[in-house]
Amino acid sequence: MPAYMFLRLDFASGRNLGPSRTALLEGIDRLGSISAGAREAGMTFRQAWSVVKLMNESFPEPVVEARSRVAGSGASLTPLGKTLVSIYRAMEDDAYHALEKHLVALEGVLGEDHEAVPEIAKWARIRHYGEQMTSRRTTAEAVATNK
Repeated sequence: MPAYMFLRLDFASGRNLGPSRTALLEGIDRLGSISAGAREAGMTFRQAWSVVKLMNESFPEPVVEARSRVAGSGASLTPLGKTLVSIYRAMEDDAYHALEKHLVALEGVLGEDHEAVPEIAKWARIRHYGEQMTSRRTTAEAVATNK
């Protein structure tokens, strides 16, 4: 298992976006529910609701729209929420590919075992990236192809 990095963006305004918040937004988008998105992201409903409330209040416009029980309970991402997720994932992929050769070099210097799967990597793959991890090359594959 390759070394893995996490991208967290901290803006001058105090807003931030990282893997946990992005995973929550993706879960809400995919499952149509804050509670289901929270479970998928490994958060309690209370934590997720606090994150959604903070993001809705701190970004220029809401990122999640919650529907009341009258309208059929659920939640969905606003256009801004979808844009944040899309840009964040693109930045994450770009950063990983830009740093991939350095991750390989660090693993070589440290004598890391490419087959070992550290607990944080298991958690990251399950909680944050789901099936998207399968589309990323591992550092072992990068070594094999000399890139």
